[in-house]
Amino acid sequence: MTRELVGQKLKQFFSNKTIVFCLIFTILFLLAGYVKWFEIAQGMVSILAFIILPVQSAFSFFLYLHCFTYSAFGARYPISFIILFAVFVIILLVKFCIGLKKNRYHFYKPIVLAISIFVIFYVLISFAYDIYFEAFCYIGYFILAYLFLALRGEFDIRQAMKYLTASLIISCTLSLIALGLPNYGYEVLYGSSRFNAFFHHPNYLYMVALFVLTYYFYRYLTHNLKTTKFVILYVVCATIVLSTLSKTGIVLLALFSILFFVLLLRENFKKRIIIVLIILLIMTVIALICHKFVFALIDRFIVNNGDIVNSLLTGRDEIWLEYLKASVEDPFTFLFGHGLVAQEVYIPSQQMTRASHNLYLFLLYRFGLIGLISLIYIVFLFIKNLNRERPKFLASLPLIWYLIESLCDNTFKPYNFMLMILSIMILFIDTKDKTMRNKESVEGKV
Repeated sequence: MTRELVGQKLKQFFSNKTIVFCLIFTILFLLAGYVKWFEIAQGMVSILAFIILPVQSAFSFFLYLHCFTYSAFGARYPISFIILFAVFVIILLVKFCIGLKKNRYHFYKPIVLAISIFVIFYVLISFAYDIYFEAFCYIGYFILAYLFLALRGEFDIRQAMKYLTASLIISCTLSLIALGLPNYGYEVLYGSSRFNAFFHHPNYLYMVALFVLTYYFYRYLTHNLKTTKFVILYVVCATIVLSTLSKTGIVLLALFSILFFVLLLRENFKKRIIIVLIILLIMTVIALICHKFVFALIDRFIVNNGDIVNSLLTGRDEIWLEYLKASVEDPFTFLFGHGLVAQEVYIPSQQMTRASHNLYLFLLYRFGLIGLISLIYIVFLFIKNLNRERPKFLASLPLIWYLIESLCDNTFKPYNFMLMILSIMILFIDTKDKTMRNKESVEGKV
């Protein structure tokens, strides 16, 4: 009887095509660490999944590989990821056009017109600079945002988040295994730089981990997630953030943890104080096992020459000032910006070009004041056409996190702007569920 039950469960597990594709991708990802040619197989499997799977499943699969792609294909701006993303958007666009002919989806002409004018104008400005693949990724996000609006009836955000969470748990497990190994494993993990990390780019993965954490915290507070699962997910996400050794990530984790615990302890104080203690105990055990990791973490926060601000900002204040200067250097650039893919600004004090490390300065530098106003108008059109009720504070936590994080990093990047789209989807999850329940009750009465 037990054998039959196990067999039935396994059959049910592998009957899910999305899970099968995720497993194949994970195996190829691990093999690619030894044989680089397996990266080609990864790409082929991904494209095949986008074609075969329906919209929701293809989106879930894309989020699953989203956590792996950045490190799997190497380089700080992996061309392979941008190509895969472009293919995903193109296939989704084709499916949308087919559905449009069958009158299955809505067509929002004002938004299409506004996005088209915005993108065409700034791509034309960008011809004064080097147009590279990243520009197509930015354009792809505009298209993806529109497709989400048009196809939103097919998106189940909870299912998508499950696949994103699964990839985080696998990444965390492998990172912890590497941390527990002798010196060789530790050197592989941290090497000569945090950016040579074993499984992830630090400034990317901590963003994903914090985003997932805020989503599940919202689920827990609205009684849609069991206590045990919440504790496990908190430990996984916190461990990932700490293992990146990102100062910004760790400071944000601390701030949001305080917010989480304040909200957490408002109801049923005795029960939830136990949850807090269990989380702290588990994190302490992990710290004791991975003691070298703790020393590396402490070294990251050693104050440089007694300057606490400089130690925490790691030169960001100087970068922000130079980007602000570059944005207002003449009337044209102040109004229209430097273009969609303008070169990064040279920072004299650091003797190198640096990314803006601030979303708002990035947008002002690239798109100028008129571009910012245009973007705000496009966002207004999206919110207007979502036609949803006003979101609650808890449901908006992922979006609040994203906007706060944007003060310290440029979140308009090819590999993490997806979080903005997801946070907007989460905003309306309760309303969508309520609408579905009302529909079902009406159908039941009929």
